[in-house]
Amino acid sequence: YHETYLTGGCWSPTRVGVFFVISMDGVLNVWDFFHRQNEVAYSHKIGNASLSSIGVQGNTQSGGKLVAVGDANGSVSLLE
Repeated sequence: YHETYLTGGCWSPTRVGVFFVISMDGVLNVWDFFHRQNEVAYSHKIGNASLSSIGVQGNTQSGGKLVAVGDANGSVSLLE
């Protein structure tokens, strides 16, 4: 159950079972099915604007250390 609408998501390119979900309340949630299946492994409030896009750097051989998140106001946040 999630209290707000989800607006996007993507799988981790480097770790099986990990995926990222963004929502209208400005929160990025990271789920890891091999660590916890019923609750979020990590949650981070990016800002107050609705998040609209997400991308994870890298491929299966390398990367996965940078996450770019865009919001409805046109701002982009880069997380390491």
